[in-house]
Amino acid sequence: MERCSAAAAVRASSSDKLESVFLEPAEPYTMLYQEGDKLVLMHDETFEQTEVLKYAVDEGTRRFLADGVKLSVRSFAGEPLFVALPQYVELKVDEVLKVPMIRIDVAA
Repeated sequence: MERCSAAAAVRASSSDKLESVFLEPAEPYTMLYQEGDKLVLMHDETFEQTEVLKYAVDEGTRRFLADGVKLSVRSFAGEPLFVALPQYVELKVDEVLKVPMIRIDVAA
């Protein structure tokens, strides 16, 4: 099965039939590293490594990806499609920016 990231607009009539697609149950993975536009993941039970396009992760969520993060991956026909982070993640603050305070005098 070949994948592409192209989208197409298709107009369907009321007589057209659509085939149902069933995703495989979510599997536990760990993020190993990012290489270009791909994420390299390792299955937590089989230790099999797989590459997933980083676009399988929501853009807002992608900023929380880091090495060692536990992920949940849904697949179709053995091909990973959706990657989700756990509901809660533990983050470390590396740096705090100091912003100069501006004092404003207000006449009463």
